[in-house]
Amino acid sequence: MLAHVQNSEAGRENYEPLINSLFRTTFVLPSDITPEPLLTEHVISVTGWKDPAPENVQQQTYSARRNYASTDVDNTQELEFLFSLNLNKTNQNYVLKKIKEWRKKVFNPLTGEYGLKSEYIGQIIVERLNKKGEVIYSRTLHNAWIKGDLTGIDDFDITNPEPIQLTCTIIGDYYTESEL
Repeated sequence: MLAHVQNSEAGRENYEPLINSLFRTTFVLPSDITPEPLLTEHVISVTGWKDPAPENVQQQTYSARRNYASTDVDNTQELEFLFSLNLNKTNQNYVLKKIKEWRKKVFNPLTGEYGLKSEYIGQIIVERLNKKGEVIYSRTLHNAWIKGDLTGIDDFDITNPEPIQLTCTIIGDYYTESEL
């Protein structure tokens, strides 16, 4: 047996690595928005998860400084989602259409109408999978809504043959996590 395998317990025990691309995302949209199951298959990446922890506060007496853990913990999650875009058989950009429908629940730029939080929040479940497709752990983002601009859809470039991708920021109040 090779030394790099013999010296590694993970190698000797045939442990499996976590693969970054093995995940599944499920969107639970506000109740009056019809579900779009294809949103799940168009998620390319979800980035920005943070593990909430206290920041430090500092106390100073003369020239002595001491640091302590703050009692304020920011549980807010601000995630960046990257979607691939396709046209269906009726020539609709269904991913963009569903994202815009959700975003208009927060603020409709055509009418100037604002929504109430209870009308525009949803949940997003992101599950990490193993190579067999079994869920290893999951995170559920609660009170989620689309924040700010949608980017990538209004760029026009005759020299770029790549498919268009949509980027948006989804913010949530907190997340729960379950490990199996």
